[in-house]
Amino acid sequence: MQEPKVNIHEIFRSFQAEGPLAGLPTTFIRFTGCDLACKWCDTVNTKIFDRFTPESCFAFFEGRGLQLDSLCFTGGEPTLRIAWIRDFINLVRKFFNDASTSCRTIFQLETHAMTPAAINAAVAFYNSVCNASHAIPSIVCSPKLPSSLEDSEIAFDAALRLVYGSDNPAFSLKLVIGCAADFIYAFSKLRELYNLGPQFAKAMDEKGVFIQKEFSYSSYPEFLEALDTHTCPELMGAVRLSIQAHKYVGVS
Repeated sequence: MQEPKVNIHEIFRSFQAEGPLAGLPTTFIRFTGCDLACKWCDTVNTKIFDRFTPESCFAFFEGRGLQLDSLCFTGGEPTLRIAWIRDFINLVRKFFNDASTSCRTIFQLETHAMTPAAINAAVAFYNSVCNASHAIPSIVCSPKLPSSLEDSEIAFDAALRLVYGSDNPAFSLKLVIGCAADFIYAFSKLRELYNLGPQFAKAMDEKGVFIQKEFSYSSYPEFLEALDTHTCPELMGAVRLSIQAHKYVGVS
């Protein structure tokens, strides 16, 4: 049965500007719709979209010559469309298999990871990509902090354990900081997990913790000073700054 059409706000070629793959040329598929309503969300009122099946979306790629080397499913909350994404991954896999090419695709998923459904979908995405030839998965989890007004301690802890509960490099963490309370909350929870056992400390040291300023919050000099102030000694070697580079070079 064909997966029904979903609402896609935009499909565009740019570069990944955030998180562990920053700098990587990437084609983005940005879905509409989310099951959260974060205070500072920049896509919450998105009402412009086209409707695509996986097949019509793949035809859109072919018609415009969009690259398949690195694809990012973002939103909105893309895990709400996980069946559609799975079918699209299969089309990309078939394309490369039919072409008998050794080229590969990096499939990226950006999720809030704030619900059991989102976490299950992220794991399903990982399995779908791993089952496809010529494919590499990358899942960035971005659980919400107090400034979003969508924070949940239980959900935040579950997201941290998803990312740092194993040494699987496909899963990473990006935290968007929008106020001083976010720093305090985030580093309290990270320190707690870091000290829980050597496996968590090892995973955190190896994968890093990507910290990103909510765009309207403070200046970067002030933000960096606050980051230094709040980063506990255990995490000094794990913290990475994610800067939304696209907003500074004038591209999407």
